Amino acid sequence: MFSQDSLLDFLKESPTAFHAVPWLSRRLQEAGYRPLDPRGEWALEPGGRYLTTRNGSSLIAFRLAHQAPLDAARMGVCHTDSPALKLRLRDAAQAAPGLLKVPVEVYGGATIAPWLDRPLQVAGRLPLRDSEGRMRFLPVATREPVAVIPNPPIHLASLNDGFRYNPQTQLAALLPYAGLGELLAALAPEGCSPLEAPLQHTAELYLADAQAPVAMGELLQAPRLDNLTSCHALAEALCQEEPPACTLLGGFFDLEEVGLNFQSAGGDFLPSTLLRLANALGEGSPQALPRMMAASLCLSLDVAHAFHPNFPELFDPEDSPRLGQGPALKFHANQNFATTLPAAAYLQDLAARSQLPLQTFTPRSDSRCGSTIGRMVAGSLGVAVADLGAPIWAMHSLRETGSLSDTKALQQLLQAFFLDKAPLPLP
Repeated sequence: MFSQDSLLDFLKESPTAFHAVPWLSRRLQEAGYRPLDPRGEWALEPGGRYLTTRNGSSLIAFRLAHQAPLDAARMGVCHTDSPALKLRLRDAAQAAPGLLKVPVEVYGGATIAPWLDRPLQVAGRLPLRDSEGRMRFLPVATREPVAVIPNPPIHLASLNDGFRYNPQTQLAALLPYAGLGELLAALAPEGCSPLEAPLQHTAELYLADAQAPVAMGELLQAPRLDNLTSCHALAEALCQEEPPACTLLGGFFDLEEVGLNFQSAGGDFLPSTLLRLANALGEGSPQALPRMMAASLCLSLDVAHAFHPNFPELFDPEDSPRLGQGPALKFHANQNFATTLPAAAYLQDLAARSQLPLQTFTPRSDSRCGSTIGRMVAGSLGVAVADLGAPIWAMHSLRETGSLSDTKALQQLLQAFFLDKAPLPLP
């Protein structure tokens, strides 16, 4: 069942991927998913629910079919990161007594202007020593706003006439601390202390919006709707109690905005997890995994561009989703979206049978187009993929706007997908 309160809590408590994954892990464990140690041997049982994490910012959860060997899987994948401003801690310096200046590095394709002149918190992951002297890497966040990036006065800069911010020199955050050590000490949880320099400079800290998510009627306005709305919908669909017809899997991956690493969707986290799964419950054949992928379907879940009434010239009016009218199935001739014809036909039929709304999105032929992790997963696994997501306004802005009903419909469609007993389409 869709819960607006749960979604708002997730958005509020997940300023970074290092916070989103622990929240998702707790929610899944409440529904019976058991954590697996990636360093150990996995003893998997038919019908079991399991999860495993990597680097604190990526998570894979799976619910096994009650019968073995594995024949197929219904999968959903999404990403936990969003464009942001990362603090360059090595360059921190005192701008004035009691005022710390910390330059930033732009992570992903962030829209810059909304970050200025607003209260910001600091959040991310900090290297720490606990009371027993062990090194730990924990998610941290200031509970209150502690930073601001002020604009220059409009009298001295043409801010309304195509002004471009220099990320190296003009976007430094200003914080009311006597030094970097004071900031890190304020972030450290009770019973832990920050590591000494230079190790403290390796902390992964970002600026984040300090304003809480806001529901305005059916509209939802919050940071990181791209792509926490998909994460929440997928996790809730995995938590439903009714037993599925086949194995289910949800992948929540970091670094979609920037590229590849060992915790990203294009790395080996998903293939190696699926291989362990196939080896544990398959027939011991090296063909078990490719056979399973050939019979499976994966939904790549990422937000879509909603038609913008103030900028209609940027959209194809006949093929752009509207807020409040359901999630969108995404298509692109050059495969920035990986939707295949059989997968699209199946999902449109599933939506009709489930009496759920489903729109479509194709970018204008004369415009740029973003991409998703769908084609990474399709290429690395050999699995058919459909790209799908709730539409939003102002994608990659500090605060984005979507629709509560669209997120609800996306969750309901995922629940229907996981429980559907109709055969999956051949790729």
